[in-house]
Amino acid sequence: MEQIDDGVWSLEQPFSGTMPFTVAYLLVGRDGGITVIDPGERSDGNLTRLEKACERLGYALRDIRLVIGTHLHRDHVALVDDLRAAAGCEFAFGAVEWGAMQSLVSGEAETTWLRRYEDWGIPARARAELIELPAPAVPFSREPDRLLADGETIALTGRRLRVITTPGHTPGHLCMWDPDSRLVFTGDHILPFTYSGLGLGGVYSPGAVSDYLSSLDAVAQLPARCGLPGHEAPFPNVAARAGDLARHQLQRGGEVTAALDAGLESVWAIAATLTWSAGWENLHGFHLRSALAQTAMHLESLRRNDCVDAEAR
Repeated sequence: MEQIDDGVWSLEQPFSGTMPFTVAYLLVGRDGGITVIDPGERSDGNLTRLEKACERLGYALRDIRLVIGTHLHRDHVALVDDLRAAAGCEFAFGAVEWGAMQSLVSGEAETTWLRRYEDWGIPARARAELIELPAPAVPFSREPDRLLADGETIALTGRRLRVITTPGHTPGHLCMWDPDSRLVFTGDHILPFTYSGLGLGGVYSPGAVSDYLSSLDAVAQLPARCGLPGHEAPFPNVAARAGDLARHQLQRGGEVTAALDAGLESVWAIAATLTWSAGWENLHGFHLRSALAQTAMHLESLRRNDCVDAEAR
């Protein structure tokens, strides 16, 4: 555990994914009440780590009064059920993200994916691989106590957090801005070293790319002195990193345009020509689906800007 600022601590929480840990943040109020942002994946070990972190600060698990989830991925919020049971705390979550989670629960998201596989010109073998992907696990079982909207303020004892809806990584991802300490909790919206990807939760909107670029700009405009991400480490120049991520997506959009100019039409054919960190030939499973989805998002963005024929898929 590391102290970030007065009343703010970070705690690495291991999880079984491509990164070794997520980062939970503990905010201790003047009255001793604790707010946790993104507690981590569900495991006995992570609950114990959080309990011991509270004890190191002179508190107990029952002093956790509020948990805030930045987005629906299990590595960030699946511990919520256990925390609510153990501490009796409230859980706050984005209203838009809650709607995206309902699309997973209802099966709407999977139905939409199957339809897209048909539309995207995917070869039979790759399509079979994608169809066999398991449905995403629902990270928590009970409705949040509080649904958060863009611009609202969460009043803590001695601290204010402003909610910023930052769609992109997931449809209703949230960042939390502390204007007094000038800290911004960025979740997976902005990571210091990694491109966290787009469209990774539920059904993405037709304007996903432009929404993402706008949400990067919204965070870049904050007078932040430090970004506190959901993975990796705190980073000082939030605006510069937001600019890096925006340029990355604009470059990808340029590659999509070049592929269209070369006569390619299907999402599959275009995606195969784009630059991917792992290399196109190494993409499988959820990583392949993410790459195809991002390609489709850029095509839709060009279409919305009248830069591509509506027949192009």
